[in-house]
Amino acid sequence: MLIRGFSKTANPAMITKRTRGVVVDPADLELLHVAHHTGGAWGARLGFFFGTSTWSGDPDNREPQLCAGLHWADPGDLPDRTIPYIAGVLTDIRAGKTFSMHGW
Repeated sequence: MLIRGFSKTANPAMITKRTRGVVVDPADLELLHVAHHTGGAWGARLGFFFGTSTWSGDPDNREPQLCAGLHWADPGDLPDRTIPYIAGVLTDIRAGKTFSMHGW
């Protein structure tokens, strides 16, 4: 989701703070992957996936009505309930791929 008035790196940093309680400096974000996805109620969209190794705070689920749970998981052994599109992106990131298409 891109919110008006926020850059493509400030936006995920702001959302991470609001939804997970974690503070991330936008300058520390690294673009890992872009996914062009279609399907479901959202229709076609682009997903930008960023990573960082630097943050402050302890992650918690601040949107339980939207998120079933929050826990650390091995990217190579994701829970069965992981959204297939997200699982595919994480697999692609581990394989070094920077772009993918899902549902086309």
